[in-house]
Amino acid sequence: MEITRTLLECIRENVRDTLGLLADTAAQNQYEWNSKTGEVTPELLTIWTEATYIRHNAAFERAFTPPELADLATFDNVIRAAAEEIGTPPGHLRELQTQDAWQRVMRSAATTLRRMRKTLPE
Repeated sequence: MEITRTLLECIRENVRDTLGLLADTAAQNQYEWNSKTGEVTPELLTIWTEATYIRHNAAFERAFTPPELADLATFDNVIRAAAEEIGTPPGHLRELQTQDAWQRVMRSAATTLRRMRKTLPE
């Protein structure tokens, strides 16, 4: 697969969108409202690790600066630790949002998003 600027921009946009969702209670509530399954807590706990953070992928690595990659790796550690601490996801989003482990995820996602550049690295 050819690594194009468009592909790199899509990767960055997907990461930014996911971090934005994970950082924001209102966005999570809207995500739940729009959900077809109604079971969003397992999705929120796995969306990063299963669909967004693609470690050791050439295109993914080219889409970010080294400091950004380090920040993403740090966030990955935070969300994985939180998922382990939380264990079986609660049935209701509000329950998840009040857990200390999820609060750490939200803060870390917000910090990581703020530190990301708006554009592709040159």
